[in-house]
This record gives sequence, C-alpha cells and structure tokens, in this order.
Amino acid sequence: MVVFTVRWRPHVEDWPLRHGLAAYVAEVTDRKPPAHVHADDRAICFQGDFASALDALARFKAHWE
Repeated sequence: MVVFTVRWRPHVEDWPLRHGLAAYVAEVTDRKPPAHVHADDRAICFQGDFASALDALARFKAHWE
C-alpha cells in the first residue's frame, strides 16, 4: 500500500508505525501514483474499518469492467 498525503511527509511516516500498519505500507509520498483504485475520499472511502475497506477494494470494479 502507498500512502498519499499533501501533509508534511515526516509527520505522516510515523502514523503506520503507531497504528500497527508498517508491514502494509510500502511508501509515503506526496505524488499520487497510478492505480486501479484509490482508497480516499473520492473512490473507496475509508471510514475507520479496515476490514470493510479491504472488502470494498477487493470487490471494486471500474466503470468499464
């Protein structure tokens, strides 16, 4: 997983460590990489439940699929 943020990267890099997610985060960046789907406020919305978000990502189909 890549964490995209417009915040100052050093402040965000600590977040996965504090929440036990460091094993899942490959990179923290200010550049949104190309992807099949983004979990954010405009695609797959993360609302605090990781299991629900991962399920929505697994079931995601683009409009052309």
